[in-house]
Amino acid sequence: MIEKHMIKDPQDESRSKGRPRKDGPKVGVETVINSARALMRQHRPAQISRAEIARLAGVDQKLIRYYFENYEDLLHLALDIDLAGLEETMTVASRPQKSATQVLRNRVNALVTFLVKNPTVFKTLVERVYTGETARARERLEKMTDGAYDRHLGMVKQGWETGEFRPDFDPRFLYLAIIGMAEFFNTGKPVVEHLFGTDSEKVRSRYQRFIVGLVLHGISSMSREVSQNSEGNVHESAD
Repeated sequence: MIEKHMIKDPQDESRSKGRPRKDGPKVGVETVINSARALMRQHRPAQISRAEIARLAGVDQKLIRYYFENYEDLLHLALDIDLAGLEETMTVASRPQKSATQVLRNRVNALVTFLVKNPTVFKTLVERVYTGETARARERLEKMTDGAYDRHLGMVKQGWETGEFRPDFDPRFLYLAIIGMAEFFNTGKPVVEHLFGTDSEKVRSRYQRFIVGLVLHGISSMSREVSQNSEGNVHESAD
């Protein structure tokens, strides 16, 4: 969502430095934001400059300074749009199905595919949200994690209710494990290419099926029972 306080209104009558001329090229703020997003798919935000965004957008970088006095606001806005895309993708993938197993399969496929298509999103999340020390970063972390975990928990509860999943595992560990396995196909790309000779869609599809199978082997009600003291037991405290 574009927050108006981040962006100057180009209709402001007082002409300020960098404001687009009425007779100049019509380049809106969306073009600037989309150019930033395109670069962020290839590089971490810290590696991107105003000049590179301006070059891709086909504008003078003064226009970027005009729209965004604070350059960080532009980067945060670009990230927020990509995160909204991830949220929409996972919301669709989490829609109730006849079985929780199918929801699990949909969620894993959607997450791996999104991270492959947006290879720097997770690194940017770590850099600007997960390890951020500002109140803004903390708020974004809590809001994003709470929403994502609620969708995950809905799937788990369905599996418990239908008897598909055994009741003695901690869904928080499952949440973390799925994220880790899904992201490694992207961050571990050199390892994947070395082992398989490629990171093709076929390999990705096989990996997605493997994750689902691996998870189900561990949480399925048909899997071997574990002791009450096993790692990941739902009764263990996280403290």
